[in-house]
Amino acid sequence: ATPPLTPAERNRVALVALYAATSGRLWSTNGYSSANTNWLTDMPCRSDGSDWQHITCDGDDVENVVVDLFWPGDFRGTLPTQLGMLSLASCADGDVCGQLHVDSQKFLTGTIPTQLALIPGLRDIDVSGRSATCGSSLGCAEYLSGTLPTQLALVPTLEKFSIQLNLVSGTIPSE
Repeated sequence: ATPPLTPAERNRVALVALYAATSGRLWSTNGYSSANTNWLTDMPCRSDGSDWQHITCDGDDVENVVVDLFWPGDFRGTLPTQLGMLSLASCADGDVCGQLHVDSQKFLTGTIPTQLALIPGLRDIDVSGRSATCGSSLGCAEYLSGTLPTQLALVPTLEKFSIQLNLVSGTIPSE
C-alpha cells in the first residue's frame, strides 16, 4: 500500500496543481523578475526569503504555507480542486496568514471549488474579478461562475471572502 502523503507533500501537490491550472510557465511580473521562481523544483519553501515566488512560508518546508498570489502577470485558468490539499499556517490574531488571494487583474474561469472548505487555517479568500466589463464588448468569458459553495460557511477560521466582479450566484450563508 502507498503511504499517505506528508503535509509538505500535500502542499506541494496543491501548489503544483495551481501552477499547472493557471498557466504557471507564462507568469510574469512585467519584466521585474520571474514570477515562477522555484516552482516545480525540489527547492523547499523557506521562511528565509528563498521560498517559492509568491508563496510565504513558516518554517523550512512547505508544511506551513501562506498563499498570497498578488502579482501582475499572465495568470489564467481555473482554481484546481487540489487546493483543498493545502494546509495553511496558523498564526496569532493580527498576523497575516491563511490567505488565498488571486487579485482583480487576473483571468480565472470555472467555478469556486468546494474543496477550498477543506483547507485548515484558511482565513481570507480573495477571488475577485478583474473589472466590471461583463455585458460590454469584452463579454463575460473570463470570470468565475456557478454557485457559491455553501461548504465555505463551515470553515471556522474564515474571516473574509471577496468575490466581487464575478458571475457567481447563490446566497451567502449566515453561518
